[in-house]
Amino acid sequence: YGESWRDSEYRIEEIQIKGQESYIDTVVYTHYGPVVYDKTFKSERQDINFALKWTVHEGSNEQKTFLMMNKAKNHADYNAA
Repeated sequence: YGESWRDSEYRIEEIQIKGQESYIDTVVYTHYGPVVYDKTFKSERQDINFALKWTVHEGSNEQKTFLMMNKAKNHADYNAA
C-alpha cells in the first residue's frame, strides 16, 4: 500500500445456510476489508481480488446528527445538529 507492505490476515468464517450444513470459507482481510471474488470463487467475473471497504466500519457521527435533528425544537437546534 503506497510504498510499504501491509499485512493481511486469514479468517475462517462459518456461513450458516437454513436447512443445510454450514459452509466454511477462508476469507482474506486487508486493511481495507475482506477480499471479494477471489480466484476460488466459482464465477466468470473479471473483477477478482478486490478488497471491499465499507465506510460504516470507520468512526463517524452521522447518526448523532439525525438523532439531534429529530429532537430539534427550533431552527437554532436544527443548525446545531
